[in-house]
Amino acid sequence: MVNLRVLFLISFICLVAKVFGQADARTNHIVIWDVTESMKGMVQVTPAIYDNEANIWDEVKDAIIQTITDLPSAPGAITILPFQHEVLERSSFPNSSSGRSKAIAYVRNYDRIEKNSTNICKAWETASDYHEPEALNLIYMFTDGNQSSKFGDPYGVDCFEGLITKYCNESHSRENKFTFYLAFKEASHIDEDLKERLCENCPEIFRCVDPDVPIGIVTLRPPPFVIINTHDSPLSTKVVMDPQGQIPSDFTIDLLVAQNDYGISLLNTSNIKLDGNHSFSLDVSLPEDYRQTGPEELTIPIVLVVSEESNSKIVQLTPSKLDLKIMSIRERTLHIYVGK
Repeated sequence: MVNLRVLFLISFICLVAKVFGQADARTNHIVIWDVTESMKGMVQVTPAIYDNEANIWDEVKDAIIQTITDLPSAPGAITILPFQHEVLERSSFPNSSSGRSKAIAYVRNYDRIEKNSTNICKAWETASDYHEPEALNLIYMFTDGNQSSKFGDPYGVDCFEGLITKYCNESHSRENKFTFYLAFKEASHIDEDLKERLCENCPEIFRCVDPDVPIGIVTLRPPPFVIINTHDSPLSTKVVMDPQGQIPSDFTIDLLVAQNDYGISLLNTSNIKLDGNHSFSLDVSLPEDYRQTGPEELTIPIVLVVSEESNSKIVQLTPSKLDLKIMSIRERTLHIYVGK
């Protein structure tokens, strides 16, 4: 007969290995960059008329550069796709110190001047060539416009909404793809009704970000789960986050715990600051009789919400949830160390 406790410990080993293993996974940063003349403030093609207040060219460059500058060295690539009627160039750099320097120089020096229309759909399709199934793929879309009406099928004015719906319906996307749609308030030509539909389709993996002006974006990845043993004291564990960039000092999060039948709650849920290791303490409160009456294992979802936005950069959680696994392990017969 199979020993159930042995099976339990084997499962525990697999869970711990999964948590520690995520730090070594590849992360790809894919920048879809609108370089049409409207980004420089063009409001009319013939004759050419420019509105200086709508010119966000240099600001968007600075935002992309800040986003790249903040990245920690890690396995994966930084890919930059400037586009107009099509993707004009494809440039990929390793996410190393020298790779980031080359990527920054590429953005800083880029100044291809053309007057073609905006084909967001073709750029989006090209970006998908750089998605890796086993990697975390972060897609940053910097634009101020709509899909141009001048393109015929399959790139008509409604193509982008169709592509995003398809993206949202791909179940595997929820594990390893996050798109940040940066449409800037002060210079946006995007149809508001379309934007609302896009943003409500799958907000967990297609994030609409609306800063007043272009600023850099960093992401913060929680572990898939944390474990609490009901026989430990105190009932507390560290949640170690994985940042893809420098987190602002004024950044805080709130925690929303799912309702459960056992009356389990969290002690601290508001305005939680991260420590120097990008972690925070998760403190759990159990009913008095839970150790006697509760199940051997229970999973409770926790939602993480940015409670204090920073003025210096955008912080996005990828994903914005983690599982709290509450286990009752009375015997300590095996010590497991995972790492180098």
